[in-house]
Amino acid sequence: EPGRGWVKVAFARHEREAGMLAGLLRELDIPVLIRRAGLDVPDMLAGGPRELLVPDSRELEARALLDPMEPLD
Repeated sequence: EPGRGWVKVAFARHEREAGMLAGLLRELDIPVLIRRAGLDVPDMLAGGPRELLVPDSRELEARALLDPMEPLD
């Protein structure tokens, strides 16, 4: 149901990959948040997995952009 807030639409292995995916979303004016998934390893600084979240109202659009081959339910 719309209005749930933010939903996870992608997983990135590290901050650089997350930044590239977020850039694609921002090109289409889709707001995106990047948050850490799990624990960062202090020695790696920007290392560690990330999750990308978008407003629930833009979820389908974001998923279609990030993974055009993924079938929608």
